[in-house]
Amino acid sequence: MRISLRLRVLSLVALVNVGVFGVGLWFLTGHLTRERQAQLSEFAGELVKTIHTTISPEGDLGVQQILQWPFWSEYADAIILHRNLSVGADGTIRPEGAFINPVGSAHREAGFKMQSVLTNLRQAVEAARPVPGSRGLALPIVDSAGEVWGACWFQVGAVVKPGAVLASLVPWFVGSTLLLTLGTFAFLRRFVLDPVEALAAGSRRVRSGDLAVRLAEPDRGDELADLVRGFNAMMCDVEAFHERLEEEVALATRQARQAEAAAIRQRQLASMGELAAGIAHEINNPLGGLLGALEALRRGDLTEERRERYLLLLQDGLERIQGTVSKMLRFTPREHGERPFVAADAVRDAVALVLLRAERAGVEMVLHEEQGDAAVVQGIQSELGQAVLNLLANALDALEERGGPGRIDVRVERRGDTLCLSVEDDGPGVAPEVLERVADLFYTTKDVGKGTGLGLALVTSVMDNHRGRVRFASEQGRGFRAELELPLRRGGGA
Repeated sequence: MRISLRLRVLSLVALVNVGVFGVGLWFLTGHLTRERQAQLSEFAGELVKTIHTTISPEGDLGVQQILQWPFWSEYADAIILHRNLSVGADGTIRPEGAFINPVGSAHREAGFKMQSVLTNLRQAVEAARPVPGSRGLALPIVDSAGEVWGACWFQVGAVVKPGAVLASLVPWFVGSTLLLTLGTFAFLRRFVLDPVEALAAGSRRVRSGDLAVRLAEPDRGDELADLVRGFNAMMCDVEAFHERLEEEVALATRQARQAEAAAIRQRQLASMGELAAGIAHEINNPLGGLLGALEALRRGDLTEERRERYLLLLQDGLERIQGTVSKMLRFTPREHGERPFVAADAVRDAVALVLLRAERAGVEMVLHEEQGDAAVVQGIQSELGQAVLNLLANALDALEERGGPGRIDVRVERRGDTLCLSVEDDGPGVAPEVLERVADLFYTTKDVGKGTGLGLALVTSVMDNHRGRVRFASEQGRGFRAELELPLRRGGGA
């Protein structure tokens, strides 16, 4: 349970005051008790001495002298008796000799227990030592021969009882403790608790994000007032710094986004440039045959059969050029919105555009379509094709850098509600520390001028836009595998 600072300080002040007054009362009651014992000892000595001097050698008590002793006014009650006592069958004690009440007996209360006092007196005679009782003290009296003559019992009226002292001090103690506690707490609240609570409330507002919080500054010059003023000055600096930081972050974010967009665009253009040679070759090969057929058709000595064959060659060549141009057009970013498309089509187009490069490098490229050739996804076909094209280009770069023959396996397969596209090569692979960073923007392991570090970052961006995910796996010397997972369009696909 959380206890507020005010309650803790109030409790502490109250406990301190109670402790101080408790120690004081303990000391006072101890002192009163010691004073009572000293007073009793003094009164007992004076009384025994006086009675002893009045006893004659024959054992007779000077009653007249005793009654005329001037200090009886200091005693609340007293009894003097001879040792000659009798005990009845019922245990009642009866004095048989001298028995004097020097202070009188009229003042005694109705409940005065005479037998209890007589019992104490008998014990003092028999034991020859003082016997304290609940109402007074019984002392043995010795005669001039050293024999116990009898005993006396007395009460001192002037002795102050500790219980009475405590009872009289309790109201004063409670009142003074309450006043001291409230006064101390009011002082602490004004000069300590209020500033501390204001600082705590301000810190909570800062933690919640309110950097405009300011505290009321006291007109004092103590340390807590300096702390409040320091808090306000600190918050002014923090708020100004936060505003500058937000502006700088916004500016840096805009610049980073612009640089990223430009870099990705540059990578896309570079990728298309890499395809230019292959596309030119695809167009140039049929063009050579077309020109030869055209030259033959210009001659008029062709038979009808040969003329028909040359016309078929012209048609076939033009259709091949048209097919190449159509594949290229599907990679141009002309689409402005998502639409359903067959993902395998984008994969086939990407494979077709790098197939010539793979053949020249001695790389075998195999396309596996396992129950995914007609699967439909939602998105932009050109973007997905560009992502697959980047994966194929990276695989070819790795194999060409290693040298020698190689193999690239491209798979399109359906797994429940997900379409999986994978590109796997048997190239040199990458180390684990490199694999963790291959998708980072501008990170590349290629030589300067050969890589931009944007290819796999572009793949990751395309998959994010298509609500899919990409995973990379590789071991040093055991190839590289990229796997793209796309959600199938509901109601689409075979």
